[in-house]
Amino acid sequence: MPGHPGERQPGNNPQFPRYKKVEFAPYQGGKSNFPTWDVFTVFSSFPETYSLLSIKASRPTGARGEVRRAILGTVAQWKEGKPTPHAEAAKILVQDFLSSGVRHVEWTPVVDTLRGEQQELGEVNELTAFTYHLFDARKYEGSVGKFANKVLAIYFDAVDWQSVTEKFKG
Repeated sequence: MPGHPGERQPGNNPQFPRYKKVEFAPYQGGKSNFPTWDVFTVFSSFPETYSLLSIKASRPTGARGEVRRAILGTVAQWKEGKPTPHAEAAKILVQDFLSSGVRHVEWTPVVDTLRGEQQELGEVNELTAFTYHLFDARKYEGSVGKFANKVLAIYFDAVDWQSVTEKFKG
């Protein structure tokens, strides 16, 4: 559902069309990448949240979409400062994604380009390109918020929602 908080269309990033997607390798020796692992781990750490998502995952129709909508909706509510019984899970997930997002920025090309040591960023991932443009203060305002939203979009796009739903089924 385009336009939902934290969502972007795969392969469609008109702001930075020439940059490669951030790649997420399998995490903790499993099949899941970090965003998928973290969504399940964080949201299953709270009994009420786990219970709610297990019920949604066990429904015969639309389970994948229900789990996804519940998690994305909780994060959106938390970002807007609206009360949600799952605020702590949302806060932890956002902190995890942002911390990881900073580590996925290729900092050398950003710094070298800003200092004028190279003309263009070159072949970098979309998060690196976005970070460069945020630091170019002549073009953007509210950089921290834009960075946070970009990281969330990239990480939520990488979540294997079917895998998360299956894990909640038990």
